[in-house]
Amino acid sequence: MKTVLIIDDDLLIIDIAKDILKDGGYNILTARCAKDGLNTLEKKPVDIVLLDIVMPDESGLEILPKIKALASPPVVIVMTGMASLDSSIEAIRGGAYDYIVKPLQPEELLCSIEKAFEHQNLFDKNVALMSKLRGRVKELELFEKTSKAISGTFVLDELLENIMGLTKDLFQAETCSILLLDDTTNELVFTVALGKKGEQVKECRIKSGEGIAGWVAEKEEPLLIPDANEDKRFCHDVDDKTGFVTKSLIAVPLSIKAKTIGVIEVINKTNDGTFNETDMNTLITVANQIAIAIDNATMTADLKRSNVRIEGYSKNLEMMVRERTMELETANMELKEVHAQVVQTEKLSSIGYLAAGIAHEINNPIGFVSSNIRTLGEYVEDILCLLKGYEAVTHEARINGYPLALNKIEKIKESMQFDFVREDIGKLIAESKDGADRVHQIVQDLKNFARADNAKRSFVDIHSSLDSTLNIVWNELKYKAEIVKDYGDLPMVKCLPMKLNQVFMNILINAAQSIKENGAITIRTYAERKMVIIKISDTGEGIEEKTMNKIFDPFFTTKEPGKGTGLGLSVSYNIIKEHNGEIDVKSTIGKGTTFTISIPVSVGASETPQAQDKDEALAV
Repeated sequence: MKTVLIIDDDLLIIDIAKDILKDGGYNILTARCAKDGLNTLEKKPVDIVLLDIVMPDESGLEILPKIKALASPPVVIVMTGMASLDSSIEAIRGGAYDYIVKPLQPEELLCSIEKAFEHQNLFDKNVALMSKLRGRVKELELFEKTSKAISGTFVLDELLENIMGLTKDLFQAETCSILLLDDTTNELVFTVALGKKGEQVKECRIKSGEGIAGWVAEKEEPLLIPDANEDKRFCHDVDDKTGFVTKSLIAVPLSIKAKTIGVIEVINKTNDGTFNETDMNTLITVANQIAIAIDNATMTADLKRSNVRIEGYSKNLEMMVRERTMELETANMELKEVHAQVVQTEKLSSIGYLAAGIAHEINNPIGFVSSNIRTLGEYVEDILCLLKGYEAVTHEARINGYPLALNKIEKIKESMQFDFVREDIGKLIAESKDGADRVHQIVQDLKNFARADNAKRSFVDIHSSLDSTLNIVWNELKYKAEIVKDYGDLPMVKCLPMKLNQVFMNILINAAQSIKENGAITIRTYAERKMVIIKISDTGEGIEEKTMNKIFDPFFTTKEPGKGTGLGLSVSYNIIKEHNGEIDVKSTIGKGTTFTISIPVSVGASETPQAQDKDEALAV
């Protein structure tokens, strides 16, 4: 039920307002002076305040700033029996939503209150959306840093230390830890513990099902605990042994291949705050990446140990071959899985590298949308003032005559720049719609690009794939190069679209990085003998002849440490080969480089995908 507080020294006005509002389902509070009204606002939640301007102790205009300074200020509608344009403008500027002239009219009062509730609802929704956007940007920043850490090393201890350091800083936590499950004892072991009492914590073990971490590992569900002492699942054993005091925490399971391998925890905000749902969702994203990284590092360590054993077995090869054949086949299958995960990790690493730029691209339209909304709000306030002026002038025209009233209206329109406001409102709305469309397209392209590709081929417009990829990497390109599109007529191509987008992204980023200051990137497409040809040329520094035959080798890179994994072109080469295509490169030092991609067309240029499917069915 919505609550309305009436602050007026006139008991008759209070009774009239209560009579008007009593059938509207409102909870009504009253105060006879400014002091009592402020005391009520500090003690009880109020949605709308009906505030008299003229009162004996303090005027409504004097306490209006105090009301707006409250932690959760209500919407204020001012009332007065002394109609004045100056007092109306002063009240609106002070933060009042509307202005009502006494004696109160039921229809006018109810309409003003209903509009005030609509205004507050829109404001609350806007605040919630902005908060959600800030959380998403925070998540993207952590995603970028985590992806870089994952791609930087396969040494498990080093990997976990790096990731947990990032996690502790991001969540502003006193301590954070990773507990991995020991299958032999069914206990959780503190593998990494950063922050207060970190070294002492490593000596502790937690049985599965005991405490918060044990519950999360057993139930395979995340937990957000605002107050640990109020949760019956919390076990004080670790705190008692270390002297640490747990207040609030988030615990998330680490799972890989449908199996829980451990738990990640962040404990106590350094600013004495509590964690929220956004923090938990962000930690779940990090946990998924950590679990994959742990699995990759574990398999890499297992493969290294296997290689050491194989070298030892080579001395007695004839005797050991039959015994180890199955083991080698298993290792080979695991290696293929590792390769598939490395391809996806490279893809996620690239997205992580671009995440800050994408967040910048999103912030630009959101910024001017937010600015436009504020300006629109000011325009609406001015227009409401003008309407109030019209009402007052209409009344005065009956008494003093039409010319004088018209002159007052013209002065109001001149003071608010009415012609400019009327013309600018349409522009603001168009700009805001364009900004919202840009954000939607960027998020949609990023969502489509980030998901793991499946093995199912589909018919794709190559030009749409190129445009989508350009949208993702645009922040990396726009300061360096002009994009020149020379698109030809192409048939639909049956391919793995997400993987093909990864090839385009790797080549476009390399092209931009090869340009020192300003240059051009040209994309040319055409069809030739049942092949689709894509040429991507840049005006960069070019590639030296001595390194040309190495650029498709895994882990080969000429970039500075931390700016590349050396897998981008190797992955691209394998993807094009998977499509039975060819990728070629030509380069001239100081003039630029051209990558040529040739992909076979599954259907003829004059055939439709549906017709081809029908022909294939008949052939079967």
